[in-house]
Amino acid sequence: MRRSCLGAAPAAMVALLVVTSPALAQEPMLPGTYRFTERINGNPPIVLEGDITYTGDSLWVTAEWATCLWSSGTTRTVLRYECGRVLLSFDRIDPLRRADYSSPVMILERVEVCEEYTVNAAGQRVCARMKRDMVEREVTRQGRLRLRREGEAR
Repeated sequence: MRRSCLGAAPAAMVALLVVTSPALAQEPMLPGTYRFTERINGNPPIVLEGDITYTGDSLWVTAEWATCLWSSGTTRTVLRYECGRVLLSFDRIDPLRRADYSSPVMILERVEVCEEYTVNAAGQRVCARMKRDMVEREVTRQGRLRLRREGEAR
């Protein structure tokens, strides 16, 4: 389901102002719609799906998992948007080639914990038997958004 900041419409669209510099571009970035689908490993896994519409001087971002809001972390060189707990970042000069995500995720981690304690000859409490256990821990996963122009083969 797409979510929106535009009333009941089922999509979140955020316009981004882009600064273009022909000297820095490797090849022309064609205006159009670009799709992204990323899977972030975690417990549970997170799937990021959405569209970027590039017009030559601006971008529109449509995120299917959450409404996107302008982030206070935006700088002169990087545009940042918070889409739920996911942070999307776009380079102002080359937004289609330098688009990144960052998200906190829960992971399961194997740890050894003391299962049984005893007191040694010196009167200290020590572990008599260890066991392996799984615990949840939050970590941040980051990656590059792989944008695919609509209509192109995967």
